Amino acid sequence: MPEFSFKKSSSKMEDDNLEVLVKFQTGPVHSFSMTPCDTIRNVCRELAAKLDVPEERLRISFTGKVLQKNNSLGYLGVRPETILKAEIIECKMLKLSIQRNDQETDFNVEIENFSPVRFIKNQIEATTGIVIAKQVLKLNGAVLKNDEMILMEAGIKNNSNITLTVESDINAREIAAENDKVDDNDDLADAEKEELLKSFRADGQRVEVVFCFDTTGSMYPCLEKVRENLRSTITRLLESIPDIRIGIMAHGDYCDYRNYVTKHIDLTTNINALVEFVETVGSTGGGDAPECYEWALRKAQGLDWAEDSAKAFVLIGDALPHPASFTDQNVNWRSEVDVLAGMAVKVYGIQALNNSSAKPFYQEIARRTGGAYVSFKNFSVITEMFLAVCYREVSDEHYDQFCEDIMETKENGTVMEDIRDVLQQLKTPAVEDTVEPQQEEDWWQPPYFSHPVYKYNQESDSWTSATHSSGIIAKETARRESGKRKPKRNIRGYDAWYKCIVM
Repeated sequence: MPEFSFKKSSSKMEDDNLEVLVKFQTGPVHSFSMTPCDTIRNVCRELAAKLDVPEERLRISFTGKVLQKNNSLGYLGVRPETILKAEIIECKMLKLSIQRNDQETDFNVEIENFSPVRFIKNQIEATTGIVIAKQVLKLNGAVLKNDEMILMEAGIKNNSNITLTVESDINAREIAAENDKVDDNDDLADAEKEELLKSFRADGQRVEVVFCFDTTGSMYPCLEKVRENLRSTITRLLESIPDIRIGIMAHGDYCDYRNYVTKHIDLTTNINALVEFVETVGSTGGGDAPECYEWALRKAQGLDWAEDSAKAFVLIGDALPHPASFTDQNVNWRSEVDVLAGMAVKVYGIQALNNSSAKPFYQEIARRTGGAYVSFKNFSVITEMFLAVCYREVSDEHYDQFCEDIMETKENGTVMEDIRDVLQQLKTPAVEDTVEPQQEEDWWQPPYFSHPVYKYNQESDSWTSATHSSGIIAKETARRESGKRKPKRNIRGYDAWYKCIVM
């Protein structure tokens, strides 16, 4: 696991100081001069003072792992050029059910989500008269020993069930056993630092899914359909899948650079941020097929994937990618897919509108990464597909239960038939023989461009039209039409590639 890094300060009087770099989802990088003895809590305090927000609402993470605020910078280790990620926790009230183990009845408490565990104990004392010193709280059988831990960090969510045991009601042997169990966990964390940074999950591996939508003309209605039920969909996922993080990417084509080529919201649990992104991202022109799927695959590599998660990138489109020679970056979609496979990111090839010439592309990106290929005609199935992919990444049991719920519905009609077809396709893994081997060479032989049509500025993360003359464009078109490097199959969209060029 990569170590956390901070730049050395240039101050000669404070040679041991570290320049801590912290960045939010959007906005500038914040820099703070700290010492190795300072903790993540100190970083939060500095950041809170700078932004005028409560320290309790700040959460710092690295590669998707939330950093405990009591850990020092020196304990975590440092290495140059790493940027920590920060998030402001949305303030909302949680309703918790408190069940006393010796009584059948329970009672509820309401508390802010960024409150520490001791605030629950304060409310219990006020309600029942049981003093804090005698309260032992458990979540899913695990003792909540750290009273200063923020509820979200402790895994406490809306409608969580908390078990209350009064210390005088259990014998000394049971208390000692519980304490030994917790202490053993603490020793393990000290022996293996990386384990400190793994989020607790009661039901298995954490899940991270990014949905990538083509927003060009023919595909934009798909994203519009997602908007209709997005809030309820994400809420359902967050309540049923602990620690799931969701990201969304939108892309047009290189010719849309005056609008946007790609936009994204990184992996997060913030429902409002996800909904706002989808509701405000606009459509793009695209200039006809192909589209910049290869660039979306490259941008996916820079997202905030965690090392210990089940990762999926869901690419939804209807056309083919560009050849590597189309831009000055020489982006080869096969190479980008292989990089994602090396990062243990499964790519789902979701093909809309059944363009037969594009089918091998979506099959191949799934096959190379162990994802799944799905084709669909009706955008109305997109919400169920959204849910299905997430449950599929959690476990076979979760996916089978979701499918069972869908299959048991008495609703019929074309849309329900399409949903059931999609679920059946997702049951089929993308094994090696899903795509015929000869297709890897036969179907993908795009035209070659001796001069790139678009060029990329890395500093501004932006695209512009490359300098072309009408003669060069005509020359390239003539080269294609003369039969040189002609594809063996009719690839829809290359007859109109020049429509996408902005002179």
